[in-house]
Amino acid sequence: MIEELKNNLEQQSKIIKELQKLVTYVKTNKDEEQKKFFNESANGLIDKLIILNNSIPLTLENLGKENFNVKTTKLKGDVKTYTNETASDNYKSSIVNRVVTSSKSLSLSDKDKSQFRKDLGLEDVNIKKFGYEEKEKKIKDEGIFKQPGNFVKTANKFFGNIGEKIAKSPSSENLRIGLRKANLPYLVSSYVSSVLLIVLIAFIVSLILGIFFSVFKVSLAGVESLIPIQLSLLPIESILPRLGLAFLISIVISALFLIIGFTYPKSRAKGIQRRLSNEIAFAVMHMAAISSSGIEPTKIFTIISNTKEYPLFSNEAKKITHQINLYGYDLVTALKNVSKTSPSDAMIELFNGIATTINSGGSLNSYLNEKARDFLNDYKLLRQKYISTSATYADVYTGLLIAAPLIFMLMLVLVNVIGVSIGGLTASTIAIIGISAIVLLNIGFIIFLQVSQPDI
Repeated sequence: MIEELKNNLEQQSKIIKELQKLVTYVKTNKDEEQKKFFNESANGLIDKLIILNNSIPLTLENLGKENFNVKTTKLKGDVKTYTNETASDNYKSSIVNRVVTSSKSLSLSDKDKSQFRKDLGLEDVNIKKFGYEEKEKKIKDEGIFKQPGNFVKTANKFFGNIGEKIAKSPSSENLRIGLRKANLPYLVSSYVSSVLLIVLIAFIVSLILGIFFSVFKVSLAGVESLIPIQLSLLPIESILPRLGLAFLISIVISALFLIIGFTYPKSRAKGIQRRLSNEIAFAVMHMAAISSSGIEPTKIFTIISNTKEYPLFSNEAKKITHQINLYGYDLVTALKNVSKTSPSDAMIELFNGIATTINSGGSLNSYLNEKARDFLNDYKLLRQKYISTSATYADVYTGLLIAAPLIFMLMLVLVNVIGVSIGGLTASTIAIIGISAIVLLNIGFIIFLQVSQPDI
């Protein structure tokens, strides 16, 4: 009986934890059908909790009885009935039912047996239906450890020693932080080796093309020719200057690839920062809603890391869960570590603020609600600023690509009537050039708008 009492209490503890999870799911889920099933699961858990709690006095009463002659009757399923023949009349009026679940037995009264069996597994069925149980138990660590690709292996083979020397130098610290901020899964030595290999390939390819065009003259053949391109050897006296120019061009191209390679992490981090500014307000509101249920702070980041609504923010949350689950850091230390390599100043402020709030014993929910309001105001100001800038772009477009072409076409009509030429070009030729320029300017303007507009 002592063991059964212990099992009853353990089962109640598990039910309370499951109820906390379900409350979080209901608050953070927008699907009404899922909310309905989670509510049904919660109601079933509450019924089970009441039944188990009511069985404790009965179990304690039976605990003091001795000399039991137990008669066992097998019921349908996994429920067995045990009747005490020598107990008091008061106790005989209630049959003790031992429900076997997960290799453990629970003592229940007869009237609670059917209800318990009815509720048994209801919440598990509903949670498994939507896959939330597995999400909670499994740590998604895909993408944490990856084998280097063939290109990186080749780069390390040729430039591994140089990459390691650069990685050990103090000047490589900025590159290391840049790689972490840009979420690039490379060691500093491997990244440097890869950049050097790309530079070498660019130099060789550009030099080969330069030598080819320095030695041969490429011209288009006539329509009647089967081969549309003709190659002819250039004079020897003009080859040497061309080879020197080709060598210089190859060096310039290699230098450009080298500069792009070492500045790419920084530019990528800036792009991530810009996109994070559009996610952080809504992600923090989500975190505030979760924290209002009183859930453990670590679980907040676990839930956020599994969501797909905020891909960049959830990636930062995954870094925190990895620090806790893989490296064994506590939440405050993990927050401070991740904030050091976060590409966004807002994320740094948020993570440091959460760490300070936890250390000082403040209200995490109040802090998250306040930061959500601040970030939402910043988001609204950013959108308003873009709308004002778009109005300026619209005025420029109206004057440059609508009014100016109309005036240009009127001038061409006058030039055509008078019969003069401008710079040796006829009115029809100028019209073709002008229309082509207008088309190119429109295309360029569309590309500019697409690049400059913030992500929604």
